[in-house]
Amino acid sequence: ANPPGAGQTRWSWIDMSDGIRAMELCHGLTVVGEQEWLLSSLHDHVAWLSEPSHLKRGNHGFHQHVGLFVLGVVLEDPEVTELALERLFDQLAAAYDEQGANEEGSLGYHLQNYEWWNDALRRLDLEGIPRPELSHRLDLAPQLLAHATSPLGRFARIGDTDGGNPRRINHPLTRFVVTQGREGIKPDSTTAIYDAGYAFLRSGWGEDRPYQDETFVTAVWGRQDKVHGHRDGGSVTFATDGVQWLDDSGKYYYGKSPIRDYVVGRESHNAVVMPGKTYRRDTEVSLIGHSETGDYVDLTFSDPGYDDVGILRRLIYLKARRQLLVLDSVETPESTVVEQCWNCGRDVEAQRLRTGFILRREKKNIHVSTLNGGPTEVRRGEENPLAGWTSTGWRRASPVEQLAVTGQG
Repeated sequence: ANPPGAGQTRWSWIDMSDGIRAMELCHGLTVVGEQEWLLSSLHDHVAWLSEPSHLKRGNHGFHQHVGLFVLGVVLEDPEVTELALERLFDQLAAAYDEQGANEEGSLGYHLQNYEWWNDALRRLDLEGIPRPELSHRLDLAPQLLAHATSPLGRFARIGDTDGGNPRRINHPLTRFVVTQGREGIKPDSTTAIYDAGYAFLRSGWGEDRPYQDETFVTAVWGRQDKVHGHRDGGSVTFATDGVQWLDDSGKYYYGKSPIRDYVVGRESHNAVVMPGKTYRRDTEVSLIGHSETGDYVDLTFSDPGYDDVGILRRLIYLKARRQLLVLDSVETPESTVVEQCWNCGRDVEAQRLRTGFILRREKKNIHVSTLNGGPTEVRRGEENPLAGWTSTGWRRASPVEQLAVTGQG
């Protein structure tokens, strides 16, 4: 009914589902035996998954390689098995760097990839196949996941991430952050900078104040076309005193829709935006400056994402004051409108002041002060164009306050 490459629906042979189905069909041998139709289908999947033009990158390609490996083992075909192993080992080198950071642009997918790759390595163990030399990189992934978990007990919303936490991997470091310090082992630093494009800064691990009240700052950079990533280079999030004051927009869902375009795009992130201009997806935002003392962490990013525009963003986190200073400079060939966008967390209310904004949630508040004196605005749930929205689940979105500060490039 769905021959290779010519099914009744495009989903029948789409990347990732082809590899997962191959494994399911292999399991079917234990149920119905070696029936001719099933063996024929297994060989069809071998041919399909062996063809390089059918392969994708990221976790979709990973599932294709694992499916091909299972087929090779079940069919006792050493050539197929070797091809699958070669591809898996090559992908591992690309998927994880020496700091244990995954290639994908979503912390939620960092967790899933860690679990998927460990499952794949256990398959090698069962077949008596030595693990690849680079498999030690996976051992560092729980440390990143611990640093990426906010004092509120959930992942920072970076890329296609709608909350979640690393509870189910049960590592001492992740157990510490999901129990807010009651169990496990405390990470050995309050600052974690990853070459893959992540900075996680916090005021402590619950030593001097309640764990959930610690300040937590994230910043992202790197390629803007990462799998499950967003156009979020230079974006920051900020939590303190038990409140997520500035947040990311989440994933919404993976189909085509105006809200999906919005949460992936530049305008829904805490970043510099050029209204009416297109931000290039093939951009790479670079960390060009990094220093740390006992008093501060200082990061500087260069962002060439808009044509003929140079954006520099400098973040200075003052440790004792638990304050974040954001300094943006924009160079353009002619005078151009520039906006700083700041997206509040859910249930945070914003009010304009002469000096910036005050943010409130229940009985708590913080001030966001502006330095350039430009016009300010609070947007919420606007539809044309979209502004002030956040994902609240699969195909669900709710209005949030968006702060806008306008200047000239």
